[in-house]
Amino acid sequence: MPTLLRTPDDIRIEKRDLKFGRETPPPRWWHSGDPGRTAFFNALSSTFPVGEKFFMTSVRHYREGTPQPLRGQIDDFLYQESMHSREHVVFNRQAEDAGFDIASAEDRARRTIAWVKRRSPIQQLAATCALEHFTAPLAHDAPAFAARRPDAGDVGRGGGRRERRGGEKGERALHAASSLALPPSSRRSASASSGRSSSSHG
Repeated sequence: MPTLLRTPDDIRIEKRDLKFGRETPPPRWWHSGDPGRTAFFNALSSTFPVGEKFFMTSVRHYREGTPQPLRGQIDDFLYQESMHSREHVVFNRQAEDAGFDIASAEDRARRTIAWVKRRSPIQQLAATCALEHFTAPLAHDAPAFAARRPDAGDVGRGGGRRERRGGEKGERALHAASSLALPPSSRRSASASSGRSSSSHG
């Protein structure tokens, strides 16, 4: 019979206020001198400010009345997301100054988020959980990837360094969803599915 999974004790949100790339603007092809890699990460970054604002809104919806320690974890999540968003805003402006068309990509991200916000609050929270689980491995594994490939350069221009324990956010978001809004039967099903997914990719 499926059992409810719990967040591991060693997973926590570490609040960090770090700034990157303020002193010297990066070169146009900042990622290893490679236009393709640079364009990929520029496009990825263009989605983050509006996306992280959506994440914060979807989680904040369930904050009031939530008991500790989950409420404190929500506060830490909101803080860290705001720091991430700030850094991506700076990064996107630098990419735009270097000649990239960031505005059109940001507009497409805004239209996508507007479509998602027509869904119910719990569906928006579920989307947040899914996307955090997608981005967390990217941030968590980026430093290791760069270490294995000396030619990879500064992967993510600091993104990996900001979230060396990127899995912490996805774990907490999933825990929040199962604790806040799902009925007991759905919690068990969601947790069982998450466990099967993790084991199949682990």
